[in-house]
Amino acid sequence: MRKVRGVAAKYDVDVRIIAHAGDGNLHPTFSVEPDAGEDPLGRLTLALEESIRVALEVGGTITGEHGVGLIKREWLAWEQSSAVLEIQRQLKNVLDPQGLLNPGKAIP
Repeated sequence: MRKVRGVAAKYDVDVRIIAHAGDGNLHPTFSVEPDAGEDPLGRLTLALEESIRVALEVGGTITGEHGVGLIKREWLAWEQSSAVLEIQRQLKNVLDPQGLLNPGKAIP
């Protein structure tokens, strides 16, 4: 939590962290006022990206009980090898050959 708060301070954005008690599963939510300084959206994006790197550096994951979100899926390759991602694509194709389940939201 200290590292995530440090990331927020570095980029001058706000962060609220909720967590699952006992298992270390954090849900940080970064925010910034649209008129707060120079390039607020850019700073927000950099903070999110660095928080993902921090999570992986300390042995965490960017996914959770809900899987990977639409925003984070582009960073999934930082955590999972191309072989694992391919296995996930193949499983999706076996279970959903017509691509009807959650279209456009599967593993990239």
